[in-house]
Amino acid sequence: MEQIDDQDKLNSCPVDSKVVACMQYFDYCITLLARFLFMRSMSFEREKGCQRALQV
Repeated sequence: MEQIDDQDKLNSCPVDSKVVACMQYFDYCITLLARFLFMRSMSFEREKGCQRALQV
């Protein structure tokens, strides 16, 4: 039984870390997308003004 438990632990560890990594990556993408859409919709005119200021 101990061997089977050890195998389960070995098998579950990489899967858990992969799932956590995927969830963190997904969270990161959603956050970037939300921030991008928010900036685009709320600050579009301000961004244009900033771009003009940077060009001058």
